[in-house]
Amino acid sequence: MAHVFIAYQHEDADFAENLIHRIQKEGYKTWVDNISLRVGADWRAEIDQAIKDAIALVVIVTPEAKASEYVTYEWAFAWGSGVKVIPVLLKSTPLHPRLGALQYLDFTDRIRPWDRLLRLLNNATHAPFSSQTPEHDTLTPFPSPLHKTKSAWLDRGKIFLGRNDNEEALESYKQAIFLDPNDASAYLGKSEALNKLDRYQEALKASEQVINLDPNIASAWNNKGYASEGLKQYNEALNAYDQAICLNSNYTDAKRNKGSLLRKLKRHNEALIIYKQALHINPNDTYAWKGQGDTLRELKRYTEALEAYDQAIRLNPRDTQIYKDRDKTLEDLDNYKKQSEKLDIFVSYSHKDKVLRDELANHMSTLRRQDIIRDWYDGDIIPGTKWDQQIFDHLKTAKIILILISSDFIASDFCYSIEMKQALDRHNNNEARVIPILLRPTDWEGAPFDKLQILPNQAKAVTRWNSPDDAFEDIVKGIKRVIRDLKENIEIS
Repeated sequence: MAHVFIAYQHEDADFAENLIHRIQKEGYKTWVDNISLRVGADWRAEIDQAIKDAIALVVIVTPEAKASEYVTYEWAFAWGSGVKVIPVLLKSTPLHPRLGALQYLDFTDRIRPWDRLLRLLNNATHAPFSSQTPEHDTLTPFPSPLHKTKSAWLDRGKIFLGRNDNEEALESYKQAIFLDPNDASAYLGKSEALNKLDRYQEALKASEQVINLDPNIASAWNNKGYASEGLKQYNEALNAYDQAICLNSNYTDAKRNKGSLLRKLKRHNEALIIYKQALHINPNDTYAWKGQGDTLRELKRYTEALEAYDQAIRLNPRDTQIYKDRDKTLEDLDNYKKQSEKLDIFVSYSHKDKVLRDELANHMSTLRRQDIIRDWYDGDIIPGTKWDQQIFDHLKTAKIILILISSDFIASDFCYSIEMKQALDRHNNNEARVIPILLRPTDWEGAPFDKLQILPNQAKAVTRWNSPDDAFEDIVKGIKRVIRDLKENIEIS
């Protein structure tokens, strides 16, 4: 014998147990979620199948059950699947309009109609449900799909959207549109289902149909924005989100979507403003906190990003993606700390002094191996890239700039007039520290760097030292003093 599905809120478990006992006593099998679900099964799919296989669904109606989305889903799914629904009113409460259309069994009185319930189950077991069954023993039959009302299709679509069964939702909204081609809410649901299915061109068309019917529906503009974004029509998407927010300034979904798009477009500061507005409206918006965290992470404001992710996790501890983003941020923060402890050094020199430059680089090896510095010179340029742009990029970010002075350096227009000029400009703006290093004797008096401390000691050229190693050792010691000074006393932006 097929089973009877029992839908109830667990606060009503005592009555449900009594009802199950009476039904089973008459030889019926029963299906109850907390008893019949198999361990490890897909609980939603198994419940759906159990409802479809039932001869009837008995829903115990109380205020608590009415407020439960799970109980509502179960009887609505049965109703939409053509399974007989038998409402049992246990506690006085206004019935849902769909249940109100059915004749319910009143169990609020001291005398409860058990016999009538069993007769209804017996009728469901032995004969197809028919409108010719005596009225006092029947409930209003579920209409076949061909006779479903527009309102029924809309309700069905909403239920399926809520459980992300988007294909079923789409079909429901199509049926509602067939019955009423001018119903804006049907096109609205259709556009949302299509967006969830990543069918953006169709979603855009559906959302525009809503707007044509009623341009003041904010969610239609939000759906249009989402579809336009999916089609990479970013300006149109931003305009649509703005229109949604204009129609409803408290519309957090539109603000979140706009923030996400601004972040995608690398307009991070604008995105942060939008997320802040969304959180001002609803401080418990999990995904506004997550969006803020994502934006802050991309700005390398890792500590603030972690705080935002922690808020999101507190609000929704089941979302594993937030934990993954938080872990990635911790990893990024650790790497950032390691990298930020290194000082970038740019070496400006004449290629005719390459042998001496290489020797200096060898003497700086200890600093490099201790992760104190990260030095760069034009020999590090990546093949196939614009060499001058790479030079300027590293020159702009270095914290220490070494200018290796010789007659060839001073004679080079690029070294002297371009690299050295930019280096000294940054030095004068306290953005970097320039260290002149005299490699070979030359007349440097009156040069733009002549007021700076020159290495090696006493501005004695490296080639005039009895031992070049001694000269380079003295230079490295001078560089280390500058590094200590920068880390301890000077904040370089």
